Amino acid sequence: MARIPLAYPFTVDGVAYDHLEFRRCTRKQLRQALVASTNEDEQELILFSWLAGVPRGAIEELDVVDLRTLQRTYAGYTVASQAKDTGELAYPIAVDGAEIRRIDLRRPKARDLLAANRDAGSDAQRADRLYAILGGVSEAAIGELDLSDWFALEERYVRFTQPSRGGEETAPAA
Repeated sequence: MARIPLAYPFTVDGVAYDHLEFRRCTRKQLRQALVASTNEDEQELILFSWLAGVPRGAIEELDVVDLRTLQRTYAGYTVASQAKDTGELAYPIAVDGAEIRRIDLRRPKARDLLAANRDAGSDAQRADRLYAILGGVSEAAIGELDLSDWFALEERYVRFTQPSRGGEETAPAA
């Protein structure tokens, strides 16, 4: 949990806020926020309200400076040290006449997950869409992967989303 001092304290419904205690996000909470609204701003509002344990009205009253601090803290929960993960394919593929021997995944952003989840489809279809976005390849290319390469891609994605194993969590400097 990160204790985030607010640069601009405020009061909502008689409760004064000079800091927020911001918890780590679970996959379940993220999914619930995605289901609760199709609007990205609304999803963020819902999620941050849950993670800070405060009413949505309190998040709505945040100064933009403090909101950016919350956003950086949340991003820090999902970001490890590296920006890209390079992986050679055990079984290269050919798509549209071009051979693909490796797929470099970049670090995922919240908007990537939101984009992959926008259209209906199975979990596997949404995963394919996400891996295509992160790898800069077509969904058709992801669909052509040998299953062992697809699972390796999934493992690489999961490594990006694992929390760092450092010491005490603190909010990034504003």
